[in-house]
Amino acid sequence: GNKLNGSLTEVGDIAQGDTVVELLHVDNRDSLLLFDSKGRVHDIAVNTIRGSDLKSHGYSLSTHLKTEGANIVAVFVKNEHGQLATKVFKPTDSYFVLTTKRGLIKKTPYDAFTRIKGSSTAAVIKDGDELVSVKYVNNDTDIVVYTYTGKGLRFNTDSISETKRVSSGVKAFKVDENDAICDNV
Repeated sequence: GNKLNGSLTEVGDIAQGDTVVELLHVDNRDSLLLFDSKGRVHDIAVNTIRGSDLKSHGYSLSTHLKTEGANIVAVFVKNEHGQLATKVFKPTDSYFVLTTKRGLIKKTPYDAFTRIKGSSTAAVIKDGDELVSVKYVNNDTDIVVYTYTGKGLRFNTDSISETKRVSSGVKAFKVDENDAICDNV
């Protein structure tokens, strides 16, 4: 989360301890898919999000999470037709790749997330683990999973078995006890 050009005076000050991670263009008919660290996905209609002026700090989207103690891991804009506004892939070849801090990874078709109303399970997360990354990819995409200590592994998404939303995934990376997966690209 870098601040844009070191200053955000155009969009107001940021609350202490917060940083802008991403700016999204949305319409009132869109909804947001929020993935949280506990493995839940939340479909939030944009028109239900409180408005604020440009000088306001706004408020945390985490107030829309139905999961106690969870943090937002990823946000995607879904248009009124159920398509993600970020990238255009063929519906049959688009997936969410979810990675946990203990090295589990799963690939779930985007179609599994199109009919969610409210909150639902995106991945089964075991005790002591948490979701750290969610990427939207098409088939045959190379990704790199990496840890805080700099270890990494590159593999193709075709090598990950397709799973349902209510699953935990497979072990992609053996993570040392004092290390954790921080992201994938």
